[in-house]
Amino acid sequence: MSQLFGSNKNEEKVRTMEREMGKLGLADFFVAQNRRRVSFLDGVEAMVNWHRIEKLLKTTLGRTDEARSGVKAYPALLMFKILLLQQWYGLSDQETEFALLDRISFSQFTGLSLNESVPDHTTICRFRNLLVEKNVLKALLDEVNGQMARQGKLVKKGVAVDALTLLRQPVPANR
Repeated sequence: MSQLFGSNKNEEKVRTMEREMGKLGLADFFVAQNRRRVSFLDGVEAMVNWHRIEKLLKTTLGRTDEARSGVKAYPALLMFKILLLQQWYGLSDQETEFALLDRISFSQFTGLSLNESVPDHTTICRFRNLLVEKNVLKALLDEVNGQMARQGKLVKKGVAVDALTLLRQPVPANR
């Protein structure tokens, strides 16, 4: 995978998470230090201009996460990244909630610290419905896909495909 997306240093990932979330814990630091290879999600993180996506989210939703009173909402960009994981890996809302608890790579991709609570399945569902209601989900997905396509990458339900090289061999039919 490192050949597919280029190298990405653990230190850069730690600084990025710290800057975006401001809640990086000691456990996150040690996990990042112990990673030995670049994952598909690291490549996506490096490829996509998340500031552009975040700006679209804030403009569309008409609120900032900091301006809300009461229980602090999850950042919109974090929630959108969860929807991307759900789409790419073909997960239900409940499966996504579990995967966020179980898979360190998912937590790191979304920017969730290991000591933070994860959004439950109803929160994920409500956020997706909000984006559908505001008629922006397709535009956001198209933006991410467009950015990746301009770099010669294509993602379809859990399979990353380089536009120049097919990474998976066809599976023969039952014999």
